[in-house]
Amino acid sequence: MKWEKDLYKEIFDSVLSSLKIRKQRDKNFSIDKITGELKSLYITEENSWAGKSRVKEIELEATISAYEVFISEEN
Repeated sequence: MKWEKDLYKEIFDSVLSSLKIRKQRDKNFSIDKITGELKSLYITEENSWAGKSRVKEIELEATISAYEVFISEEN
């Protein structure tokens, strides 16, 4: 559905942009920290609780994808 693709892209772009800004502004920034956050997101995804809305699923998928892209660009 179009709304799902639009929402995914909006969240992905926002998260990726946020990560890039964090890298520039946070003097304590590290890829290890971002990798740890990504691992937490994977756990959240694996624990997919019943009743999670499609919007929440898209939000988590897009966020994980943005983290993965950011980390791959940094390595």
